[in-house]
Amino acid sequence: TRRGAGTGGDAAALYERIDNDPLPQRDRLAALANGYTSGVAEAEVAGISLRHIPFAQVSAIRKPGDDPDEGSTGLQLEFAVGVGSGDEVTTESVVADNVIANVGYRPNAELYQELQVHQCYASEGPMKLAAALMASSGAGSADCLAQVAPGKENMLNPEPNFYLVGMKSYGRSSKFLLSIGHEQVGQVLQLMNGEE
Repeated sequence: TRRGAGTGGDAAALYERIDNDPLPQRDRLAALANGYTSGVAEAEVAGISLRHIPFAQVSAIRKPGDDPDEGSTGLQLEFAVGVGSGDEVTTESVVADNVIANVGYRPNAELYQELQVHQCYASEGPMKLAAALMASSGAGSADCLAQVAPGKENMLNPEPNFYLVGMKSYGRSSKFLLSIGHEQVGQVLQLMNGEE
């Protein structure tokens, strides 16, 4: 969540901001993340206070009322701090109104690991579809709303009659839209019915 000295500013923004973004909360989140990673004081970023605790593992989460001595309305979090850093592990408690768990996302390909599915090395989605998504108008932009459903020919894999649709078809990409998933299902049904 932090960048080295000299990497802040708009030129090194963590997230691309979209002019006249039709999703104002996305723009606010991008501004918040860009400000936070550029070293702006935590209290100054979009009126939200954030705190980064490196090398921390959550050891307990309690709701108000779990401890009668606590009068807080937020969540009480206990962290083991220093895990994996080589330093002594200490315990730290924090009261938070919101908790964001950035645990990452990686598609699970176990279901089809023995099948002939050519996966993209970057996104871990099916290769034809990943290439089409990268080449589409929405791929070069942060605006997922700019994308269109790739053609049904991009749903084909080397494995006959096997198709990946929906979120899993996007692999690690975060640009999946449910409307695109619905279109994918329609395209696969057309392929299965022999419609060209």
